[in-house]
Amino acid sequence: MSVEHFLSDRAVSETAGQVLLYEGRLADTLYSSTCGGHTEDAPVVFPLKQEPYLKGVPCMEAGLSRIEGTVTPGVSFPSGLTRALLPPAAGIAPAAALSARLEHLAVLAGLPVPRERLGSLDRREVQRFVAYAFDLVLDARLFSAPEDVQYLLHDPPRDWSEEDLRRAAYLMKSGLMTGPLDRPLSEDEVEHMLLALAEMLQVVRREEAAFLSLDQSRLIVRSGKEDKVYDVPAQLATFRRRGESMTSASLALLPGDRVVLVWQGERLLAAAQGGPPPP
Repeated sequence: MSVEHFLSDRAVSETAGQVLLYEGRLADTLYSSTCGGHTEDAPVVFPLKQEPYLKGVPCMEAGLSRIEGTVTPGVSFPSGLTRALLPPAAGIAPAAALSARLEHLAVLAGLPVPRERLGSLDRREVQRFVAYAFDLVLDARLFSAPEDVQYLLHDPPRDWSEEDLRRAAYLMKSGLMTGPLDRPLSEDEVEHMLLALAEMLQVVRREEAAFLSLDQSRLIVRSGKEDKVYDVPAQLATFRRRGESMTSASLALLPGDRVVLVWQGERLLAAAQGGPPPP
């Protein structure tokens, strides 16, 4: 009784008879008396509390800085980024479009343009083309052991050669290509592969920083121990994390918020809020 406060008593009385539900069950509604601009994820303080809704959020009353992106809201990461970096041609078959985008990526990386063309999105054919176009054949032989094939590839197609399997294991181990071996690449898998290749070839790079402020069109962040000022370009893909997914949306930033900036040389391509984008 001695620690009760009239404000907490009022909060109890004003919410009498109300409950919060998550997926039809009572939610664990924790209380924090002090925000500091952004609440903390509950497991940081209470390791046993792993509920997906107990995530840190901005304190809206503290005031937000907004950056409006140029990608249609709701586009999943990294499609909005990879389509800006490697625009797909309209009106052609998916395999031809991917082949052209891979050729474009080779040019950006300073590599020779592949002479061959991709005939389909069959996973084995895409793996062979990527290994050939970006000179990954030797890497697959050197850096994938027989145990990698057994560990990474479950129930592989029987008609795949040992070379096909070693190549698949290497690409999966490198994060370039995942998914069932007997299925063609999906649209999302294509975009993730293009981004992973662009990062591997150092065509793009990520910079993790803490947001400090927004002065008109200048973004001020702390990167490492240094404060940096960047101009916000007219064309910028912006993404926000919601739960386990990340989609294109305007940024609502408070000082201290974590942002990931994606660069192509000196060109700022994208900014993501709420943790690092999926690799």
